[in-house]
Formats: sequence, C-alpha cells, structure tokens
Amino acid sequence: MTPLKRFYKLAAKIILLSTLALTIPALLNHQTRAQSSESTHNVTMQDLAFDPQNLTITKHDTITWTNNDPVIYTLWFVYEENQSTYTLSNPILPGQSWSHTFNNPTKLTYYSQERLWITGRIRIVKVLGDINWNNLVDVHDLHTLGRSYQTTSGQPNWNEDADINFNNIVDEPDLSTLSDNYGKTDP
Repeated sequence: MTPLKRFYKLAAKIILLSTLALTIPALLNHQTRAQSSESTHNVTMQDLAFDPQNLTITKHDTITWTNNDPVIYTLWFVYEENQSTYTLSNPILPGQSWSHTFNNPTKLTYYSQERLWITGRIRIVKVLGDINWNNLVDVHDLHTLGRSYQTTSGQPNWNEDADINFNNIVDEPDLSTLSDNYGKTDP
C-alpha cells in the first residue's frame, strides 16, 4: 500500500471516529422507548418501475402502492430467506391503489407478477436502526454501522442492514436514523 493510500485510510478512520465520538454523548442522552408510531408509506408504479424501489419500515406500518401506469400490476411478495411466497396483491388497475400492513419483521422481495423484471425490496424491522435485529438500538448497532461506514455493496465490511435507508451506501443519513432511534426497543 502506498503512503498516500495509507494516509487517506487513516484520515477516513479519524473522521469516522471523531464523528462517532461527537455522536455518542448525544445518543446516550437520547434513551427513549419506542412508541407505537405506525405510519403509511407510498410507492408509485410509473414508467414500469417502483418508486421508491426499496423501503425499510417498522412492523405495523402500511405501504400503499398506486398504479400510475396504463397496465395492470399484481404484486408478488417472497421471503428473501427461502423464496417462499409471503402474499399476492389483488390486481391493481391503472389509477387504482392497493395497501398492505406488515406485522412481522422480515425481508421481502416483491415483483410485478406480470413483468418479473420490475422488483422492489422491503425490510420490516421492529425498531428502526436495529441493525443486528435484537429489538434494541444500542451501541452494538452503532459499532456495526461504524465498521461499515462509507462502504457500498461488494466492498469489504459492507453490511446491508447498516444501510438503513437502502441507498446502497452506509453513510450519514443511516447514522442519523440510528441516532434518532438510539435506546429504543420493541415495546
């Protein structure tokens, strides 16, 4: 490794550690229990695509899909762990919507049953920011996020669960979400 690369790597570590050092006191003062804050998220189907394509939500949240395309969509949801079917939507006609409430933590991929190349993903968690899926946002999640900070898919230390907002990079918005939910647990 060249001296310049070592310098950049060291500088990145110093910046990350400084960020974490400045963030931890605020996190520790932010100890609150998770409240039932069920919400609705919207996905549009337009130009033969889902927007947003990927979502991380908490259990009991609802997603509403609205069809803005001139074709029918039937959504087919499968569990990522074993590819078995979770559910199928009713056919969603142009200009119509379909909603579903997700009650159990899991990871799902969904497809347009008529056009299997149109896909999306949903990560349902008990507590937003719970990277290690232990139902508590704590220092272990912060450590995991820190190890993956500024990585993208395929890079060493990449952790998909640390990419809380599903934008294919573990970065400041993910740290901010973790910080906002630090100390929360599944009620």
